[in-house]
Amino acid sequence: MKPLATIAVLGLALATLSPASASADGQCGQRILTGSMTATVTLTAATGSFTGDGTGFATHLGRFTGSQQGTIAPTGPGHYAGRSTWTIVAANGDTLTGTGTLTVEGPPAGEHTTTMVSTITGGTGRFDDADGHFTIVYHVTPISSGDGKVHNRAEGNLTGRISY
Repeated sequence: MKPLATIAVLGLALATLSPASASADGQCGQRILTGSMTATVTLTAATGSFTGDGTGFATHLGRFTGSQQGTIAPTGPGHYAGRSTWTIVAANGDTLTGTGTLTVEGPPAGEHTTTMVSTITGGTGRFDDADGHFTIVYHVTPISSGDGKVHNRAEGNLTGRISY
């Protein structure tokens, strides 16, 4: 009985270490990244420039804060596109940095949906050599406007993959 138990333990150990089991989705080193975020975004209407600051919770980050800046421009009636750079500070102070491509469906000064596809380009601490990608789909509602600026509340969920 003892040799059978030893063989079973060795078989389990080999299965755990085999390349096929390195990742449940077959992407070695990639980890699933999921979470949610709420932000306040200020858009300068004349230039299309915006800044955003928010908080959220995500796997591998814990509770985090984030900031973003970028520009958007019209691509057709009720459609806009843009680019951004962003920084996320994880619960322990480590940072993630990256870039985003945005698609805005609806008027930026009114209720609309913004989708941001992000590329992780690095960070600090355990994220020093991080890479990956994630998408956030935001539901955006206006808070106030004046002085050529629109202030919006953005709430969204993020899904993607990260390696570090």
